[in-house]
Amino acid sequence: MLVQALLPLGVLVVLAPPAAPAIGGGSGPWECVEGRCVGGAEVAASQLLQPVPLHQASQAACRLHCGQHGALWPRPTGPTTIGRQVVSIDPGRVRIQLSVPPPARARASGPGPPLGVAARAVLQEASRGLDAALRRLCDAGCVAGDHGLAVVINATGADLGLDWDTDESYRLDVSSKGGTVRATVHAATVWGARHGVQTLGQLVTAIAMPATSAGSPPRVMLVAVAAARVADAPRYPHRGVLLDTARHYLPLSALLRTVDAMAASKLNVLHWHATDSHSFPLLLPGAPQLARTGAYSPREVYSPAAVASVLR
Repeated sequence: MLVQALLPLGVLVVLAPPAAPAIGGGSGPWECVEGRCVGGAEVAASQLLQPVPLHQASQAACRLHCGQHGALWPRPTGPTTIGRQVVSIDPGRVRIQLSVPPPARARASGPGPPLGVAARAVLQEASRGLDAALRRLCDAGCVAGDHGLAVVINATGADLGLDWDTDESYRLDVSSKGGTVRATVHAATVWGARHGVQTLGQLVTAIAMPATSAGSPPRVMLVAVAAARVADAPRYPHRGVLLDTARHYLPLSALLRTVDAMAASKLNVLHWHATDSHSFPLLLPGAPQLARTGAYSPREVYSPAAVASVLR
């Protein structure tokens, strides 16, 4: 049995990973040289005693702006510019605003809430993912930065359809003025908008801060690029992953982790080869004996609730 689904992915936002070197640490500044971040012994000795600007403070901070696409992955297919300036962010001043057509202007189709309400719920989930990713970076305790972060997620259409013809393109504009980094995602659909949120997350990272005293807990500071413009659209309409749990059982946590990774990579199709002659791990209420006799073990089965959590 092969389950193929176009999935409304995007629940996880993966931010650029933090790096260990602290500001002014012994490894010295990081320089972008021919699209590659180099630091420590590879940097001229004359630079090691100079104050380290934020964009050179760590390898992760350097990667935000180094090269045409910085830390963005997959690489955008449209024109992309990322400024070199990196500014510090105050996690307590992060604001996210959603913009979708109101329910009265959106055509409802079938049961469920009006399209405008459903579209807003999708974007709310994306905004929660971005907020949660920022909080994860601050698990060690964030030092308040100098800038707020104001995000506007704008989808001009409320249609939740997802097929080969769906417009998944987006444009992301980032600028800094008056102590606030402003990031605006423009997209025709909520799916394009969610891809834009994923990209925005890759323009933010955390850098380690020097300890204030011996034995004090480690602290980090959020940093983000101060200016960027990204235009992106999928190169292929079908971007999928095949999971074969008929031959190799995977626990539900591994399936959900894979779906999150697909979202971070802007994939849109999950091929789930759930059953075959090797095993039948699906627990069907109408035919429970299939899983009882066909699964590898009583523990290696997928309940209806587990399947629903993957294909929601």
